[in-house]
Amino acid sequence: MGRSMAQLELRNVTKRYENGFEAVSNFNLDIQDKEFIIFVGPSGCGKSTTLRMIAGLEEASEGEIWIDDRLVNYVEPKDRDLSMVFQNYALYPNMTVYDNIAFSLQVRRLPKKEIDNRVREVARILEIENLLDRRPKDLSGGQKQRVAIGNAIIRRPKALLMDEPLSNLDAKLRGQMRVELAKLHERLDTTFIYVTHDQTEAMTLGTRIVVMKDGRIQQADTPKMLYEHPVNRFVAGFIGSPAMNFLEGVVCCEEKKLWLRCGARMDFELTWCSVYSVLTDYIAKTVTAGIRPEDIYLEEEYRKMGQEEQKGLKAVKVTVTARELLGAENILYFQAGENDLIAKVGPECAYRSGEEITLYFDTKRMHFFDAGIGMNVERCELG
Repeated sequence: MGRSMAQLELRNVTKRYENGFEAVSNFNLDIQDKEFIIFVGPSGCGKSTTLRMIAGLEEASEGEIWIDDRLVNYVEPKDRDLSMVFQNYALYPNMTVYDNIAFSLQVRRLPKKEIDNRVREVARILEIENLLDRRPKDLSGGQKQRVAIGNAIIRRPKALLMDEPLSNLDAKLRGQMRVELAKLHERLDTTFIYVTHDQTEAMTLGTRIVVMKDGRIQQADTPKMLYEHPVNRFVAGFIGSPAMNFLEGVVCCEEKKLWLRCGARMDFELTWCSVYSVLTDYIAKTVTAGIRPEDIYLEEEYRKMGQEEQKGLKAVKVTVTARELLGAENILYFQAGENDLIAKVGPECAYRSGEEITLYFDTKRMHFFDAGIGMNVERCELG
C-alpha cells in the first residue's frame, strides 16, 4: 500500500481542564516515521488524552503538536491525515463489511474501480475477504476489530492511532491479534501510535514504549531498556509480569565489602552488583532493592548451574504461602522475614503452602532505587 511520511513531535504539550486538573503535563516526545510507539500506564495516567490531542479530538491547553514539520494545533482532525481505531470498533451496523471499509473513500467520491481495488487489497491483508458481504452483527469481536482496522488503513494515513483496540477481546483472541498487529505494522510500513494499560501488549508490540503516570512521561525507551534499566521504582514495578519484588534495606560496609541489610535472614553481599561503585555513596542509607520473580531460583535449579552462574546467588530461607501451576512454569508466593514476595520458577516446583525451603536470589540482577525519590541509583551514576 502506498503511503506518505509521518514524523510527529509533541513539544511541552499540556492538557488542563476548567477545574484546573492537568490530565497531561509538559509532554515532550519525538516519534519517528514507521515507529510502533506505545503509550502505557495505569488508568487515568493521560495516555488516551495524549492520543486524542494528536488526533485533534482534544485541544492542547499548552504546547505544540507537529506532523511532518507542520504545526497542527488548530488543524481539524479530518485534515491531519491520521486514522484512529477505537476500543468499541465504531462500525455502521446497517452496512456490509465491504461498505464499512469503503466508506471513507466513498465519501470522497473516489472512482468505484479504485475503491473496489483498495477494499479488496485491505481485505486480503487482514484476511477477511470472505466476510465482505456480512454485516457487523454477524461478526466475532476479532473480526469486527479487523474491519475497524481496515476502515482506518484504507485511506493510507500518515499514522494509525489505536486506543485500547484489544481490550474487548478475550485473552486468547488478544494474543492472536497482538501477533496480527505486529505483522500488519511490518506490512504497512506505517507509523503506529497505540494506547494500552496492558504492559504485556506494550512489551510485545512496541518498538518504543512511553510509560506514563499522573500525566507525565516516566520513561520512553525500547522494551529491553525498560526491562533491564528502569529509570525509577514506578517503571520497574509496572514493567514485568509478575511485578518486580521490592525490599527495603540499609547499605553497610563490613570487612571491606558492601552489604544490604534487609532484616532477619535477608543480608545480601553486593560484590557482584553492576552498580557496586554507586552504592558506596549510600553507606548507612536506606535503599529499595528490586528483584524480578524470574531472578529467584529453586534449590534444584541452583544445583544445575555452573560455578560462574552461581556467583552472586544468595541463599534465603523462606516460607511458601501459595503456588500457581502454569504448566511450563510455576508462580511461587512466599514470605521472607516480613516481606511477601513472588518467584517465577520451573515446572519441577512441588512445594506446598507452609513449607520452609531455600530460594536463591541473583544479586547480579538486582536493581537499586533511592528510597527518598525512587530514582534508580544507576541514573544517579549517569548524572
